[in-house]
Amino acid sequence: MFPDPSSQAREGSLFPTTLWTGMLRPLQEGGAGSTEALEQLCRRYWTPLYGYTRSKGYDHHHSEEIVQDLISSFIQRDVFLRVDRQHGRFRSFLLACLKNFLINRQEKLHAQKRGSGQELCPLESVDETLILSQEPALEAYDRAWAQEVFRASLLQVEAEYHAAGKQGLFDALKPFMTGQEPRPDRERLAQQQGVEVGSIDVAVYRLRRRFGLVMRGMVAQTVKGPESVDEELDYLIRILSE
Repeated sequence: MFPDPSSQAREGSLFPTTLWTGMLRPLQEGGAGSTEALEQLCRRYWTPLYGYTRSKGYDHHHSEEIVQDLISSFIQRDVFLRVDRQHGRFRSFLLACLKNFLINRQEKLHAQKRGSGQELCPLESVDETLILSQEPALEAYDRAWAQEVFRASLLQVEAEYHAAGKQGLFDALKPFMTGQEPRPDRERLAQQQGVEVGSIDVAVYRLRRRFGLVMRGMVAQTVKGPESVDEELDYLIRILSE
């Protein structure tokens, strides 16, 4: 029987609070490290932001520049010190900020061409109608977001297995998580690992359970409260399966 590589990580210790309560409050109160944590969280979701920007007709270079400037502006302009924590999903909040940012960018460019200055609306003054529009790019953005949550969760679990000296076991079981085909033959895998087939089944169960807990923790960072986690998690899993 394999020992549980994730037993050293307590199930509730990954992300005990959500983004809004666990990160915005310390930031608004001047807590150390909160700014860096928020910047890391934004950079984790760089790919969906970049993909959405590309879908709006910007080339690779300008899309990278826009997303980088957006993330930098969050920190430099202390957006999170003023944002309303009741904004529901960080996914929606970031997208609305990006849309606002793109609008401001175009208005600034037009103003420069006319040779006059222009007061731009605050970045954090997001328009909820920007989030609700049913455009194709929005679906792609959500799918890219879900893929990033899945990828980050899998990397977290892999790091735990590696730390426990079980990298080989993780590599062997990974196809059961990713849906990679063809999946390993359980009997052959048991022979390779020198265990019974039942031990492989238990190991797969543990891997999936741990992955589920980690993914739930990732999602919990991006919603306003525990009551929203299941709804967001179900949505992300659904669009991944489409």
